Amino acid sequence: MAKKPTLNLRYYNHEIDDDLPYVGQLKLDKKTGYIYDEDGDVVDEDNLYEGKIVQDRVNIERHRDSEVLPARVYERALAQDKMILGALKCAKLHGYTGEE
Repeated sequence: MAKKPTLNLRYYNHEIDDDLPYVGQLKLDKKTGYIYDEDGDVVDEDNLYEGKIVQDRVNIERHRDSEVLPARVYERALAQDKMILGALKCAKLHGYTGEE
């Protein structure tokens, strides 16, 4: 079993903006509630959903002509992820942090 990396807040609260959402392997630190990647970089929720949207779009293109798993499955996921991202951005805009 791999040792959990030391968590850092490099991507948390938008301290660093790489313009590329993270789409790799993410894990949850149950003690802190932070979502982190294999390097220990903590990712905020909207960066996570930006990455999910990119992955949904890639999957739509990959499965455009697939008979096994049709693109419409990923189109539904894309719509859902866009809605969640919009809600997260709206909540942040209005000062809701979820920590009250």
